[in-house]
Amino acid sequence: MDGSISWTGAAGTACPDGTPMSPDTPYFIASVDKLYTATAILKLHERGQLNLDECVSAYLPPELVDKIHVSGGVDHSARITVRNLLGHTSGLADYLEDRPRGGRSMIEHLVDGGGDVALGVADAMRMVREDLTPHFLPQDPHSRRPNPPRCGLPTRRSTSRKFLPRSGASTARSPTRSRRCALS
Repeated sequence: MDGSISWTGAAGTACPDGTPMSPDTPYFIASVDKLYTATAILKLHERGQLNLDECVSAYLPPELVDKIHVSGGVDHSARITVRNLLGHTSGLADYLEDRPRGGRSMIEHLVDGGGDVALGVADAMRMVREDLTPHFLPQDPHSRRPNPPRCGLPTRRSTSRKFLPRSGASTARSPTRSRRCALS
């Protein structure tokens, strides 16, 4: 025994019908996850496992990244870096709060009693790609235009054996000099 203490528990109801919470009940934690995600990304960067100025396409499969940021008929997806996601400067639409053309946002759906929705990564990216409009072009990371971060994906890519970066650890370079990003 190493002396550590581990505790798992749950209290309260999971649903209006009185279904009790369990340690395995999914729980929406809102924006709290951004702190953990940013910390994980920065730790990976510190260890040389993730380059903040690398395009997200270096860490994610093409079916998730391709055409997630099309504006004016031009695909700007290859310009989005990990740093853009961390700094809220990617310009990506927010799959939770933005309204699709002629519809309600995911938040409105939930608040209006539309029922809980299980949304996987591929589903969220499909919504961003097909149903929503980017807010602005990917920005210099020092710009402070608000955009919700979607950083968890590169974290998964860098920490899972199945999702190791295609090119291995990269050296840090500025976004304008990145060989992987198509900056204009």
